[in-house]
Amino acid sequence: MSDDGKCTIVSRPSTSKSNGENKNNCPQTILFKRPQTAGVSSVECPCCRRFYSEHSIEFHLKVCSPRKAEEERRKREQEEHLERQNKRPCRPPGHPCYICGRRYTNSSWEYHESKCSEQWHIWNDLLPKDLKHHEGIFKPDTSEKAITDVWEKEKITGNTEFTKLDALDKILIGASHLNSLPE
Repeated sequence: MSDDGKCTIVSRPSTSKSNGENKNNCPQTILFKRPQTAGVSSVECPCCRRFYSEHSIEFHLKVCSPRKAEEERRKREQEEHLERQNKRPCRPPGHPCYICGRRYTNSSWEYHESKCSEQWHIWNDLLPKDLKHHEGIFKPDTSEKAITDVWEKEKITGNTEFTKLDALDKILIGASHLNSLPE
């Protein structure tokens, strides 16, 4: 053992009884441990659950506590990220146009509806007679009753997250498919 009381590692070759040589020619390592001194008690680190002497736990906690806090922060961020991934995406603002199917906000809806209707009529007039929509633009029924009917049908089929706004979107998108012109 060294004079300062620390562990000492000694290497010596192992001898075999048969020929006096180690079969793998590796020295054996012998570890001499410091004897337990009376009055030194072990304290468990609250972060890593390892045992340290009372005088060294203070130094260890300065290193271990920030590391544990960083691990907890990363774990919390990962859980929050997984929660965000599992959430349904938020609905885009506005509602779809029943003519073209694109989504518009309420502020631009009136302007868009008139321009879209005008453009639809121009394109419809350019089509050959057999491809024209002779009955004009189909305007869907967006009454509360029609929306509720679509919503209830979706609920019956098992789509529990389907809302009345989803039902309105479904009605308007369906109408835009009916109003679509061939290219």
